[in-house]
Amino acid sequence: MFLQGLIQLAAAFHHDSRGNREGTKSLLEAALKKLKKYPDKFRGVNLNTLRGAANAWLAILATGEIAAPITLPRIE
Repeated sequence: MFLQGLIQLAAAFHHDSRGNREGTKSLLEAALKKLKKYPDKFRGVNLNTLRGAANAWLAILATGEIAAPITLPRIE
């Protein structure tokens, strides 16, 4: 589930790069659902930061506006 969550997160930003906002939103939500059961740091990944960045993107998508380019989340 952990790896699936990370893959869905990456796929969400692929959808975003192609202008598919609904695909981005649904994959971000699915990824966050999978990743929420893991601690803030898991297998060397700072999930707290990653989940925060994904939630920030969901908030931008919820406005319905096209956001100015912001930095994509990075796995730390």
